Amino acid sequence: MPGQTTESLTSNWNKMTSAERPRFPALHVKNLVQETLRQNLDGRSYRAALCKDLTGNILDQLNDKLITRGPKGYKFITFIDVGANQTAGPVFYGSQCVKALGQAAGDDFAEASFQNASLYGIGIVWAVPDPAWTTSRARLTPTERQSQCQQHFPIVQVKGIIEDTIDRHAVGRRYEPVFCKNLTQKLSAELKTTLLQKGPKGYKFVSFVTVGSSGGGDTVFCASQCTWGKPGDDFAEFTRQNSSLYAMAIVWGIRAE
Repeated sequence: MPGQTTESLTSNWNKMTSAERPRFPALHVKNLVQETLRQNLDGRSYRAALCKDLTGNILDQLNDKLITRGPKGYKFITFIDVGANQTAGPVFYGSQCVKALGQAAGDDFAEASFQNASLYGIGIVWAVPDPAWTTSRARLTPTERQSQCQQHFPIVQVKGIIEDTIDRHAVGRRYEPVFCKNLTQKLSAELKTTLLQKGPKGYKFVSFVTVGSSGGGDTVFCASQCTWGKPGDDFAEFTRQNSSLYAMAIVWGIRAE
């Protein structure tokens, strides 16, 4: 509202009940993801160099659409995965949104996929309410964002949590679809618990885990982007790979004062 400060906007949002807060338009955001995937992948065949470029293009285009056509009052985390449709085995994904008790409700996500005989694309958008959000803040460069940070996200600490979690369950293991499906769920759930117990305070976390075969010969390309809005927001990631499987996890931390 005109004339309101960031603090008053946030205060008004936090005073609303979940019924009073605007409902996240998941179908609208899903359609934006689906539209972007189809525009870039329809009629294409898998080639490693092409798919690497397509992954970045899809991410940039989707982020632009979220800023110009997406719902207002949210920060977005977008994730894109493009790979060959003839891999050695299915790739498994798991995700958690972790909030401490008492943090405002309203977080949501939307996802869509596209595939043909040669390749597939998956897009996921997580939305975190930020009532003081303006689109001008979405385009901060990493240097500008760094200069605004008053409290730095402890990347090394969170990366250590991810590494420890993955290594306890994935080191020395081989790809097998049932095991990897269960591993994805286990890693996702354990990251949620550990972040609540040992992670930095004052953050919401979005975690994403993917486990797949590393023996298929074709490369899977992943890319992520965030429309950050609050000083201190950042992410940590870690990947463990052997000759049979890979396990990757990303944790985004969003300041939740």
